[in-house]
Amino acid sequence: MLKNPFKNTSITELSHNRQGPKSDICSLAEDVLYDIVGKTIKGVHEDLVVCTLKIQSLNINKTFKKEYKETKDGIEYTCVLELFHEPEPCMYPHCVFRVWINGIKITYKNYKDTISKLTIIRGNLKEELASMVITKEINQV
Repeated sequence: MLKNPFKNTSITELSHNRQGPKSDICSLAEDVLYDIVGKTIKGVHEDLVVCTLKIQSLNINKTFKKEYKETKDGIEYTCVLELFHEPEPCMYPHCVFRVWINGIKITYKNYKDTISKLTIIRGNLKEELASMVITKEINQV
């Protein structure tokens, strides 16, 4: 079994890109690493890696959305992990996993004041994401 790749990662926003048919030369997974807007010196994002995930199942609304709950200090927290289409100027249609706590979108800026104190929810999110990486699948069930 692979080690949990998200064990030491903060949960704010993770992104992934959809891929076309592998037989199509324009659908190579590594194409997403090319910097077509000129933000890098070498023209490629060398600090990133590609992990291809296959969507196995979605919910009834044809989306991916999972909820996690935790009660801490008498307050109930509801976390939502969602997959959104968010186009970026890159080689693939761009999608992101977003995390919300009680309706607040988690960002690097508010991480410490929101999700960092919720150890059960953070653990569940990390397990969910690690499972996706290990199985190479996104599964609503």
